Amino acid sequence: MTRRRTVAATLLALACASQPPPPPLPPCAAGTAGVPLAFELRAPNGQQAFLQGSVHFAREREAGLGSRAQQALAEADVLVGELDMENLTQEKVAREVFEMGQLPPGQTLRDVLSPETWNLLEERAQASNMPLEPLLGMKPWVLAMTFIGPALGQLGMTREQGVELQVYASKRPNATRGLETIGDQLALFDNMSYPAQDRMLRDMLEPADPGALDLETMFAAWRCGDAPGLEAVLDGMQSSDPELLPFYEATIFQRNASMAKGVQSVVAESQRAFIVVGALHLVGARGIPALLEQQGFQVEQVRAAALPEPTAPPAAP
Repeated sequence: MTRRRTVAATLLALACASQPPPPPLPPCAAGTAGVPLAFELRAPNGQQAFLQGSVHFAREREAGLGSRAQQALAEADVLVGELDMENLTQEKVAREVFEMGQLPPGQTLRDVLSPETWNLLEERAQASNMPLEPLLGMKPWVLAMTFIGPALGQLGMTREQGVELQVYASKRPNATRGLETIGDQLALFDNMSYPAQDRMLRDMLEPADPGALDLETMFAAWRCGDAPGLEAVLDGMQSSDPELLPFYEATIFQRNASMAKGVQSVVAESQRAFIVVGALHLVGARGIPALLEQQGFQVEQVRAAALPEPTAPPAAP
């Protein structure tokens, strides 16, 4: 598993050439849920909600929701995402990144990057005809985010095909809200030390096979509701590079705790919420479903409807 792709996969939590139609998706393995990872929630007071796992980027037609999820979305009284996509614009994101991502006066990118990462950045800039001068006053995490779209684009994955934008384009409630703000999300990167930001950027710059299997494995596990498989991907991402543990702690586990509290508030204030968050937030002992169970929620993973057993033909008289 390549390290660069593990970071790209995780940032699926935060541009592409024309691609041929994807091949038919393989059937889900026996023992998996058989539908994209999702959970039915019931709070201690009886209030219900639907918690849908998401892939933020996907290839065309690969990130459809299960029939139960579509029904829950149509019946919901509020749609809740990590961010409130209804009230988020590219201009607002760009402004927040620019304001938060600037280095202190008198400091440049070269001052905070390791020689190895700086050399990789120069090589990438030269190869892609990208001027570095306008970026010298920005923090390393800003540049790391800059390379995410093109990296995923090489795999034919776009945000337009991801779950959130498909959900917002579907029949859904008018009321929307977010568990986080864009400032909250960007602060996770901004609060990382410069060495951790350097490692994050280097991970995006190091050469990697664009067909790296961790993204494919992650997508397949999400699509089939294979929670143990998805947890194994997350465990592998952490163990593949101990230097990136602060990155995963900040972007996955700290957010799980705060989003679980947000889910509790949403459920208490609504009749039937539809909540969609990145799939990596929904697995393991520190995932949102496990944290909600600790607070007395009944949590049941959604599974494909079982096919009826074939009936034997009537015996001949």
